[in-house]
Order: sequence, then structure tokens, then C-alpha cells
Amino acid sequence: MTNTVVSHIEKTQKIVQLDYLWYVCFMNKKRELFFFKDYFEDFYEEQPDKVKKKIIRTLKVIEEMDKIPEIYLNHLKNTTGLYEIRV
Repeated sequence: MTNTVVSHIEKTQKIVQLDYLWYVCFMNKKRELFFFKDYFEDFYEEQPDKVKKKIIRTLKVIEEMDKIPEIYLNHLKNTTGLYEIRV
């Protein structure tokens, strides 16, 4: 790869990391999300930057909105407090 492509990839990764940090630290949260063990972090790290941005945007919607549209969040049948998040 050329230096320009590598530089762009590094900048994009830094932006995604900063976006994730902002999400974790500085949100006006109406609810708190809990993730089981390290499954989410492992999954998140394997995603391309474009998907990571979609994940962060969806998590922001879920934590900030009073009423969450079903396109983002679906309660799993026969469970208590377990939801599927759609990105």
C-alpha cells in the first residue's frame, strides 16, 4: 500500500477510536447498556470502520432516546431484559 492509503486508514481508525471513547465517556444517557463478558468488544474490534461507526450511532440512539424505534431494538421472546440490537 502507498503511504497515502496507510495514512488514510490510520486516520480513520483514530476517528473510530475517538468516537468510541466519546460514546463511552460523554453521552447524555437515559439508560445504561450491559454487555455479556467480552463478546461485544471482541465482535466490535473485528468489524470494519464503517460498521463500527454504525454500531456507535445505534448505541447512541438506544441510550439517548426516550422511546427507541423497533428498527434498533427488539425484545427477545421468553426472556427478561434481553434485547437484540439491530445495526
